[in-house]
Amino acid sequence: DLLDILFQDLNQPKEAMKVATRLKRIAPAITGVRQRMIFFYALTLQRGAMLAEIRASIAERAEPPDAYVYLVLATHLTFTNGPESNGTWARSSPDDLDFRAAWLVQTADNLSTSETPTEETSQKLKQIRDEIRTLSEENPENEPLLISRLFVAAEKDATDEVGELLNTVTESGWSDSIFWRYRGWFLHRNGDLENAEEAYLKARDLFSMDWQTWQGLAEVQRALGKLDDAKAAQETALAGKELRKQLLQMPNVNDVDPDTLYRIGAYAERCGDELVFQAISKRLQDMNFIPEATQAIEQAG
Repeated sequence: DLLDILFQDLNQPKEAMKVATRLKRIAPAITGVRQRMIFFYALTLQRGAMLAEIRASIAERAEPPDAYVYLVLATHLTFTNGPESNGTWARSSPDDLDFRAAWLVQTADNLSTSETPTEETSQKLKQIRDEIRTLSEENPENEPLLISRLFVAAEKDATDEVGELLNTVTESGWSDSIFWRYRGWFLHRNGDLENAEEAYLKARDLFSMDWQTWQGLAEVQRALGKLDDAKAAQETALAGKELRKQLLQMPNVNDVDPDTLYRIGAYAERCGDELVFQAISKRLQDMNFIPEATQAIEQAG
């Protein structure tokens, strides 16, 4: 179809997205169009646009099942074909920062997680991260580049660097929960526990399904002596971390079985995301789905 031609044959994904947007207006219930849009936003690390499209599709009951997988994975999107796709699009549109940034960030991810690092891969990673820094300084509004730098700085426990990077977040950037999570991390490291808790709570309110936000919140609340709150936050963090691990092992996110949807719904309920929980519950109800644990109880009875 026209979307395939624009996406794959002509390497014009943004023209394809314009067509998809028009199709969505004409027929908002077409799930396949939503699926292509969500996947494109995810692949190019346009997280805010992806989340907005997912929630809009859920509200209109036109969401593809894999949208729920992307919700859980949203705070660190990674794709085996990400560098290749973005690299191809970047060559077709060399001035497009979205493609270049997504290629750089995902290539750095792949190089940094290599099971057999070599001197060559280490040098390549350094070059990529140098370009990420340069492009980020030139384009402070580009969130994938800045988040990549924050991730590396926090991994090194470079508190001052994290603080300096947070000072470059634009006004619109503060609508992203990830920056509030890193603000919580920074304040905690500097001993400002009350404001750290506030930052983590803000991150939670903006996007409640990030297990790392719950982990950071648990650590701060434990330090504040709020042991019951810390215990609940820690349990939510562990549930989210385990769910993310399971979803990353899926061979294809398009093949979301009902039991996986049920687990995502249960996690959403634990996180307080009523929109997602209710939407998944309705979908499973329409499928007459019975959770495995309930089936076991009924069979035992």
